[in-house]
Amino acid sequence: MTCLDDLLVSLPDDLLMMRHLHAVYGEWLLKDCRWDFVVDNVKGARIIFLGKGSTHAELLAMAQEEYNLDMST
Repeated sequence: MTCLDDLLVSLPDDLLMMRHLHAVYGEWLLKDCRWDFVVDNVKGARIIFLGKGSTHAELLAMAQEEYNLDMST
């Protein structure tokens, strides 16, 4: 067994079922008939971890928390 095998054996099943989603904060801009995605270098990127039963509402809540978004407007 390798060190990685030892780690995988010792992880709980719920962690093994998690998937990660790469989220990048920015905005799409239309310029000269072309769409470009401009990354917000202050807010940057995050990795959001999703479990097998994660819902869309939970994903939104995680993104709001990670990026400190006010969704009341």
